[in-house]
Amino acid sequence: MLYHMPAKSSRLYSIALGLSAVELLAVCWLWLGSPPEWFRVNFYSISWWPFLVMVETWAKIIHGKSLLYDDPKGFLLLCAFSVPFWTAYEILNTVIKNWIYIGLPGGDRAALRWLGYVIAYASVLPAIRVYVDILGIRYPKELPVPDSVHRPFFSTTAIIIGMLLLALCVRHPMTFYPLAWAFSFFFTEPLLIREQSQKSYLLQWSAGIWLPTAKTLLAGFMAGVTWEFLNWHAQAKWVYTVPSDVILVKIFEMPVLGFIGFSAFALCAESFSNLLLTDLKAKKRELWKAGVALGALISVIGFAMIDTYTWIR
Repeated sequence: MLYHMPAKSSRLYSIALGLSAVELLAVCWLWLGSPPEWFRVNFYSISWWPFLVMVETWAKIIHGKSLLYDDPKGFLLLCAFSVPFWTAYEILNTVIKNWIYIGLPGGDRAALRWLGYVIAYASVLPAIRVYVDILGIRYPKELPVPDSVHRPFFSTTAIIIGMLLLALCVRHPMTFYPLAWAFSFFFTEPLLIREQSQKSYLLQWSAGIWLPTAKTLLAGFMAGVTWEFLNWHAQAKWVYTVPSDVILVKIFEMPVLGFIGFSAFALCAESFSNLLLTDLKAKKRELWKAGVALGALISVIGFAMIDTYTWIR
């Protein structure tokens, strides 16, 4: 008797295989062919978005679960808040000076370039989440947190640590620039402890639960490799300007030690994403409105600072 694949599964396989082929052809065309300038300039965004859908489709096939397919509004929410989330790091980069951009569209077309920033930065949080989904990360339904853990004290301590890390990074950027990839974690975790504690990495650690953290670190590494791979031969790209003493060997554009930063950044990104997906809009309406306004302000200021300090013409 012949096995008949369910129509829904068949469609998912078709989407996954089709997008996999598209990604392969796009990379081959860039590396081996002679694509037009618009393709070379916009290759990063052209390649990233189909890739995200492809990975989410494989996650749905393998685990029966993915944010894109199960909660498309939640996926779009991550895309929207990904822009100010990453732009905050761009603002910090004007202090730590770890990377520059080359090959961006120039001249007086600032609006077009800013649109490019939005399209590219909107993929940052989803890029971590798709690997979280493909790795099948499951958070515990309940946390057996020890009675000795006093949550308000825990949260206050986390905020103090975050402020200290940020202060060191800003005050002594040549020495403490790696802390840029850890500080925001300690700002979002206290809010997550309040709103959805079972997804708090800090509380998971206190309960001796480490598997979600290990998988998230791996997700960050996988996302980092993909980011660097797709950036490598693009015409509009970033180039690292970290101190020469840490450049032992490069993988694509990234010094090999820098891949540790991608894993740490994944904890920051996922903590923030989990906080967004707790339906803050309904629970904390005033906080939500303030967050939206702050995000818009960060994006506008950050884009202007990128044009002034990070974009090398």
